[in-house]
Amino acid sequence: MGPCPCPSFVRLAGRELLAILQGFGLQQVSQRGSHVKLAREVTGTRQVLTVPRLKMALRSQGSRARGSTRRGRNGRH
Repeated sequence: MGPCPCPSFVRLAGRELLAILQGFGLQQVSQRGSHVKLAREVTGTRQVLTVPRLKMALRSQGSRARGSTRRGRNGRH
């Protein structure tokens, strides 16, 4: 068997995650403690997403934000 086709993940700061989600049209509507509530209107339906504002989260290497220079633990992108 060859290598796993599963994506590998790298660390992502909470503010970076929020910036990526805002790029999809989500706007911050409230914050309670370490959780941020984002919302957007799509075809007449309101979509709401609550995310923890952590210092670090995980993301797939294939979904890197443009211009990001953050590297994983092994020094690779």
